[in-house]
Amino acid sequence: MSSKDNPPCQSVPAASQDLEKCREASLETEDGASTSPSSFIYRDRETSQVDLWSHPSPSKTNSLHLYRRLSFHLVVTNTVTLLFALWILYLYRECLQRGCQYQKPRSEIRGVAEIPVEWTTRKFRTGVEEGGLTDFIGGWNEHTNAAWDTILDAGLIKLTEDQAKSLPYNTTRNPQDPSTYVGALEVFHQLHCLNNIRHGYYVPEARDLVPEPGKLLTHAGQLFFCLNDETALTIRSPAFCSLDHCFDYLRQNIMCWSDTTISSLAWSTVLDGYYPRFDPVKECLDFEQIHAWATRKENWLPNDPIHESSG
Repeated sequence: MSSKDNPPCQSVPAASQDLEKCREASLETEDGASTSPSSFIYRDRETSQVDLWSHPSPSKTNSLHLYRRLSFHLVVTNTVTLLFALWILYLYRECLQRGCQYQKPRSEIRGVAEIPVEWTTRKFRTGVEEGGLTDFIGGWNEHTNAAWDTILDAGLIKLTEDQAKSLPYNTTRNPQDPSTYVGALEVFHQLHCLNNIRHGYYVPEARDLVPEPGKLLTHAGQLFFCLNDETALTIRSPAFCSLDHCFDYLRQNIMCWSDTTISSLAWSTVLDGYYPRFDPVKECLDFEQIHAWATRKENWLPNDPIHESSG
C-alpha cells in the first residue's frame, strides 16, 4: 500500500480542535517491510510531527527517574534486610551449638590501681571428689601454713595522687615517699580475715576472752582493739577481735558479690536426700596475675603505721 492510498491527516486549526491523533495503518517501506511501532504521531497546526516513543514528554521523564530511584532504594533496603536476617540466623545457630552465655572479656584493667588481669577457667577442688585436696587443707600445721603464707605476703600498695583522689575516702600518704599514697587491695584483706578465722578454729588459745580491764594487748607488734555497740573502746584479744570483725566482713563481701553460679546436686540413697557437688568449673580472675602485680617492687609496701591523711 502506498502513501497515495492513505493521505496524510489534514491540519486542523488549534482554536477549533485539539491535535488530531492519526495512525498510519499497515505502511510499508520501499522494500515491503512494515513500519516500526512508533506509529502513533501527533500533527499540530503547523503539521510538525512528534514521535511519542522517541521523544517522551517531561512528565513521563520525571516519572521514569522517580521509578528508577525508588527501585534503587528498594534493592538496597531488601539487601540490607537479607544480610541482617542471615546474621541473626548465624547467631541463633551458634547459640544452639555452644549455648548462649555472656562472655566476659578475656582481659581487663581492674580498679583504681589499674591492674591488668585476665579471666581464666578454674576447676574448684574442695575435697569432695577423690584427689581434690589442696595444700591449703589440713588444719593448722607447718605445711598448710606455708601454703597460706604464699598468698598473704601482699596487700598494701602504692598509689599516685590521682589514684588516691579517685577513692571514695581519704587515704594516707606513703611515709617512705610523700609523693605517693597507701592503699590496700581488698582481696588480700579478705584472705587475711579468712586466715584469722582458720587460726581461731584450729587453735583454741586464739579465742581468748576479753582480758582484764585496761590491759592493752599486742600481737606481732600491733595494738588490737574493737568498738562495741556504744562506740566505747573495748580491748579484746587479737584473735577474738579479728574473728568478730572477719565473720561479718566476709559475710558482707559474699553478699555483695553474690555468686549466681548454679551448683549441681546428686541424690544419696544413704542420706535419702540431695548432696551438693562443690567442685564446679568457673570463670575466674587470674589471682596469680594480681598477686604478681601486688608484690612487684614498684607497687608493694610493707605494713607501716598510718601517718598523714590525703585529706
